[in-house]
Amino acid sequence: MSKNIKTAALLAMAATLLLSACAVPSAAADGESAKLQLCVTIYPLSHFAEKIGGERVKIHQLIPAGAEPHDWEPTPGNIILLENSDLFIYNGAGLEHWVDSVLPAVRSKKLRTLETTAGIPLMNAEEGGCGQSHKCEHGHGHGAGDPHLWLSPRNAKEQARAIKDVLVYIDNKGEALYKSNFLALCDEFDALEKQYSEALLLLSNNNIVVAHAAFGYLCRDFGLRQVAVQGFSPDAEPDPAAMARVIEYIRQNDVKVIFIESLASDKIARAIAAETGVDIEVLNPLETLSGEDIAAGEDYFSVMLKNLEALKKALG
Repeated sequence: MSKNIKTAALLAMAATLLLSACAVPSAAADGESAKLQLCVTIYPLSHFAEKIGGERVKIHQLIPAGAEPHDWEPTPGNIILLENSDLFIYNGAGLEHWVDSVLPAVRSKKLRTLETTAGIPLMNAEEGGCGQSHKCEHGHGHGAGDPHLWLSPRNAKEQARAIKDVLVYIDNKGEALYKSNFLALCDEFDALEKQYSEALLLLSNNNIVVAHAAFGYLCRDFGLRQVAVQGFSPDAEPDPAAMARVIEYIRQNDVKVIFIESLASDKIARAIAAETGVDIEVLNPLETLSGEDIAAGEDYFSVMLKNLEALKKALG
């Protein structure tokens, strides 16, 4: 079933549920009705919103742990959740392909929306995924822009700033808390950027090969050169010529590791690794956390530091 047909079907189902006024719990049915109800798409934005909003907000993450955001589709229950929320926070840049179809169906007049990447320059496929002036290449890029802005600490800070600004606008009584929490979060972003800079900017080998073209912004910020087996979406299939280019790049640039993701298919990356004799390591694009990550107490910053260790090992 195509994405358009699936989206149309779920909208029809949601409309039926809403018109019949079935007993679906509202977003505030858990006794926390005094809090702002925030409906957020992906994990990084949920984490930032929770850190900024503190006790004044209740977070409802739409895309669950372990789900692939590029392919995920909302359910009728998700749309009803939106109906009962005060603010919908999403990434944008094409990551949530269903937003333009779903939002017009939401009838709530109180719901505000925030596209956190609005106003931040995107890397596009025509620019090699990260801009003409930067050292980053893609073996096979797809789409109008790279949506993975949160993998750059400085971009993530701007996304968090947008969340802070809209919370202050909606709930000015919480302004002092939101601003204080945002400043504390900025300190974490700055410390993370410093750790990356000190570890990566002086490396003699700066070539990385990844399964999924998610790391262009990180490449730009820290002087790395990325070649991706697949495009901006991990389910984008590379053609044989693109795979041949990646194999040749590995052989010519002393690449020792190909990075895969724990939640996406690694079949093609493993075939290339077998062909070239390179090792395989995990680099987490942080689109979501697995259930195991959550149980272990991992968060955006701890996973970003694990990514840094993986990069240092591969490039050092």
